[in-house]
Amino acid sequence: MEFLDTLRAKLKNFISKHEMWTLRVLKALLCLFGMLSVRACFYEGSVLDNPFLIFVVTLIGGFVPISATTLIILFFALIHIASLSKQVVLALMLLIAMVYLLSYYYKAENSHCAIFSPVFYQMRIPFCVPMAAGLFGNINDVVPVIGGSAIGYYLKLVIENKAILKDQTSEVNAFTLMFDQMLRSQLFYCFVASNVAMFLIVYYMRMRKSEHAAALGVSFGSLASFAIMLTANLFFNSEENLLGFVIEILVTFAIGMVVSYFFIEMDYSRPESLQFEDDEYYYYVTAIPKIHITKEEWRVKRITGKDLKGKDEK
Repeated sequence: MEFLDTLRAKLKNFISKHEMWTLRVLKALLCLFGMLSVRACFYEGSVLDNPFLIFVVTLIGGFVPISATTLIILFFALIHIASLSKQVVLALMLLIAMVYLLSYYYKAENSHCAIFSPVFYQMRIPFCVPMAAGLFGNINDVVPVIGGSAIGYYLKLVIENKAILKDQTSEVNAFTLMFDQMLRSQLFYCFVASNVAMFLIVYYMRMRKSEHAAALGVSFGSLASFAIMLTANLFFNSEENLLGFVIEILVTFAIGMVVSYFFIEMDYSRPESLQFEDDEYYYYVTAIPKIHITKEEWRVKRITGKDLKGKDEK
């Protein structure tokens, strides 16, 4: 435990000194994973499959705001999906527009969760997004969590029916997938409920003042999501691999515990409430961190008469 505490302190110091570059690397990785997951699911020999172009776009994604990074992933996805079906692009754009409008109306801080949810769905760890939203967001982020779950599930159906969507004579199209196979599926609502349960449990546990609240939230949220999806798979005869689902939950739980230990519990920028007592009194203390303004470093170069004389002689 002492080793982990030392490692956490070193990590905190490193991130505080290189916060800007750390965020850039994380955004670049998210951008790269997003494009690679789209390419793996909708590879149609597009011009965007050039490795050098993907590398350049990844660098750009690291230097722009997170909202612009999500737009890059969205544009990359729409170009690939357009080669499969124009109707799917239209349906997807309508769904995303509705999610973003609702997120804006309810003032959700992390509306980009709606785009990252399908990415992590294809990476087989879909519950990481609601877990991260619960750890770092506010209660209004439940809107993009629900919307991202719907978008991810819809894209899953699109991937499973790629061959049918390519067939011009087929009666199945993008909108019948949405209304018949998604909105009438009990598994879809169970999947959304499991994502919402993960988000709400993690969020409300994190807001508690008890020790290790975030880690407990990740634990209970993972158990709730697992229970909901396991029940859905048993009662609705799902074809999902149960072992694979267990591995997904365990990976999500491991990521959540690492994040809560190294990033949530060491966040010294937020107020902390403490309680202790002695023989006579109970003490309730709220610790408010001071705001430190980094001073600009000035480099002064002194030019003496000898330096000027030496330059004249040369």
